[in-house]
Formats: sequence, structure tokens, C-alpha cells
Amino acid sequence: MDTLFFKTYSSIPLLKQNVWLKFKTFAREDQLKLLIETFGSDVHDLVDATRQGIAQNSKMKVKRSLHTLKGMAATVGASRLQFIAQKAESLDPQLIRKNHLIEEIEKCGNASVKEMNNS
Repeated sequence: MDTLFFKTYSSIPLLKQNVWLKFKTFAREDQLKLLIETFGSDVHDLVDATRQGIAQNSKMKVKRSLHTLKGMAATVGASRLQFIAQKAESLDPQLIRKNHLIEEIEKCGNASVKEMNNS
């Protein structure tokens, strides 16, 4: 995959601050904590499902998992994760594997959760 892609996505902020600020403003502390925990768990599950799809060379499973991850990231304002999942969902599973994109997605998801906890 083009190295320009990796430079581009890493320049995107982890979180859309205006979206995340709304969550922090309107959610109680326990709700916010649950949101972050659920998001982190779902990221992990969807990354695992994507890995399974790649291992099975199942374009549909990979696309479905990444599409769900993209939407979930958009909902909570995880803009970098949304971007990379959107780009990856249209790729062939073996290209995702070859370019270690699932590892990048996992790192991005973990970094998003960490940022949510620290902001």
C-alpha cells in the first residue's frame, strides 16, 4: 500500500473534539465510562472478526466487520479509526494482510480508547 496513505491517516486527529465534548457534556460519568469500555470491547471483537475474515479470505466478512467498525468509530467521533476502516473496507483481504492494515487498525482503536480515557 502507498506510504502516502499511512502518512495521511496518521495526521488525522484521533478524536473529533467537538463530538467527544458533547459526550462529555451530556453523559454522566458512569455512562461515559460504559461507552468507552463498550467501544474498546467492540473494537477488539471487530478486529478479531476481521482477522478471521482475512484468514478465511472472506471479502464479505472483512467488509462487514470493517463497515461496522467505521460506523461505530464515526458515532463516537474516533475520526482516525473511521478513516482507516473506511479505506480498508474496500480492499481485498489479502492486501489488508500484506500491508498489516489490521494491526494499524488495532493500534488506532487502542489509541482512540486511551485518548477517550485521558480527555
